Amino acid sequence: MGEVISTLADVSLMWLIVLSCIACLIPLAVMSGLVFGMYKILSFLPPVFDKGQALTAKISEGADKISVKAAEPFINASANASRFKTTVRGLAKQFLRRQT
Repeated sequence: MGEVISTLADVSLMWLIVLSCIACLIPLAVMSGLVFGMYKILSFLPPVFDKGQALTAKISEGADKISVKAAEPFINASANASRFKTTVRGLAKQFLRRQT
């Protein structure tokens, strides 16, 4: 009787090993598919990224030009105001020197 139980235990252990190997094949297949998909995507994407980078550079360049044009009147007004203040202060100093 002990011999039969030992044989059945060995057979059941072999079945468990085979089933666990089959169960491990599923994640292996999924991971292999993911790796293959990443390989294909990485061979396809660099030209797309280059085009996107060029487009983004053009957009950034245009935004810089627009911001310079938008800020230019304010910068000119500030510069003219500074020149006017400096001129008025200089004239005031000249006027005060001549009176004393």
